[in-house]
Amino acid sequence: MLGVAPESVSDGARLFHDLGLDSVGVIDLLTRLEDRFGLVVEPEELYEEVFANVGSLVEYVVANAR
Repeated sequence: MLGVAPESVSDGARLFHDLGLDSVGVIDLLTRLEDRFGLVVEPEELYEEVFANVGSLVEYVVANAR
């Protein structure tokens, strides 16, 4: 999706700065997460902290997966 080898990504990798995620990528990523993990992402839950880095996004997915 982002053209980055998965094995080179750490929990601390910043989604926007290190991995090149942009606004279109956020929509694509959220759609994939919703499909894969049964998430229902509400717009009011999309805080900057959720997308701070890979680890914070993983924490969000684990806490909200159904």
